[in-house]
Amino acid sequence: MNKCIWCGKNGDGYKELTLKSENLGENKMLICSDECEKKTTSYYQKVSRKLKFFVTGILLSVFIGIPLTFMPQIGLSIMCGGIAITIILFPFTTPQTNAFMGIKKSTILTRIIGLIMLALVLFFNIR
Repeated sequence: MNKCIWCGKNGDGYKELTLKSENLGENKMLICSDECEKKTTSYYQKVSRKLKFFVTGILLSVFIGIPLTFMPQIGLSIMCGGIAITIILFPFTTPQTNAFMGIKKSTILTRIIGLIMLALVLFFNIR
């Protein structure tokens, strides 16, 4: 049984899509429809263009937060809040997660996790 990379539906007779990019290399995946092909292509183009912003956001959050760990609440809040905002803005997941759940569901799950992280940071800093 094959699985569509975008929607995660199981089925047979899916067509193979090969996407190439500088940052991500060559990726072969199965898709079930023309709509899923368009959305998958758009997603991979977005990831290829914005991957540097994702990595920069994570690194900045950590490198700004580490020197502030002598004030643990502030340092951890900056690190966790920065990472949460980064994954909300750029919900990029691993190829294994995309293959397991589908890009659509894994993107939604990643944004939900980012929102939960941000809510926890705000909750512990406001109270």
